[in-house]
Amino acid sequence: MRLVITKRGQKRIASNREYLEDNFYPEYGRWFEDKILATIKRIPANPQRGREAFPEINRPEIRKILCDHYNYWIYYRIKKTVIEILSVRHCLMRIDTPRQL
Repeated sequence: MRLVITKRGQKRIASNREYLEDNFYPEYGRWFEDKILATIKRIPANPQRGREAFPEINRPEIRKILCDHYNYWIYYRIKKTVIEILSVRHCLMRIDTPRQL
């Protein structure tokens, strides 16, 4: 399957990296981005590994997986030939619908 990071997904990764760099130290942002991208690259090998992100609204194609070593969910959508990375959000952020991604 082909892997695509949406514009919103790219923006979320960049904004989280900037936040970590500005509020902690610059290397932390780079490490975060490296771990996020490593987790994203593993998704196509087993797309069903992530859990359903919104089971209460019956959207099984939208899933989420927790990034290794960081408390960030990676939200993605499984299509026939493509996996779209939709967003990256801290696990403490309450996300009830896909619109909030």
